[in-house]
Amino acid sequence: MTDSSSLLDGLLEKIQRPTPVEEEDIFANLSHFSLDIITLFAKKPLTTRAFLFLGRIFSLSSEYVVTHHIRTDELAFQITMIAFSGTLFVSSLNREFSLISEALSKAEMRLYSHLKSCLTASEYKSLLKKTAEPKFFAPGATVINEYRSENNDSLLWLLEGSFSIANNGGIIRENVKKFDSCAHGFLGDVCFLDRLYSEQSNGIPLTTIVAGEEGAKFLVFDGKKLRKEMKRCKRYDSCLRGFLARGMQKKISDLVITAGGVGVV
Repeated sequence: MTDSSSLLDGLLEKIQRPTPVEEEDIFANLSHFSLDIITLFAKKPLTTRAFLFLGRIFSLSSEYVVTHHIRTDELAFQITMIAFSGTLFVSSLNREFSLISEALSKAEMRLYSHLKSCLTASEYKSLLKKTAEPKFFAPGATVINEYRSENNDSLLWLLEGSFSIANNGGIIRENVKKFDSCAHGFLGDVCFLDRLYSEQSNGIPLTTIVAGEEGAKFLVFDGKKLRKEMKRCKRYDSCLRGFLARGMQKKISDLVITAGGVGVV
């Protein structure tokens, strides 16, 4: 029994409250860890700012625990930095909550169903907010023709209405609606990918899209803004490249079947 009591007393002594110097070391190490981990793991502003905010609090705590006193100049500096990093963190947190709570239309959710394997809902909403806006095209108006030009730099996703596809003056598909197989993927993808890969189309006649009888409403992504976001974020880049490739495959397959059905070689 005496041996057991001695062993317990020894364990308690080892886990006793750390000295002020040891506490200072603990808080200083936590501060350094929180600030340094940013460069290793933080990929989003919210994560980065959360670690900065915690790091500043730990840094201030490490100064206080030894003497329970902080120099006035040091206190002013640390409080200023805590207020600054806390403001940035709260701002990022509010932005994240606003993106999560923001409702998407059914057509926007239909597009997200193709991208959710590689983008979170908040990332998708952020991408829409930065690069896209809805636009209505009157009946018969040219939505896009895929010859490369400075005035033709958009990706389009059909929200409502219909469109027709023409090539060399002839109608290939007419009255295409959003759930038709030919509407899978983006419109304008050939020209967009041509710009993305900095390749010329070599004069090959490309496709013209014309709004249907009741007009059409598209979600129009600004090409320059979208390429900028793809360059900034690898997740956007890989996700959109994959979706563009799959969309083109589906449309080519559909056009081959259609051409075969009308006797076009």
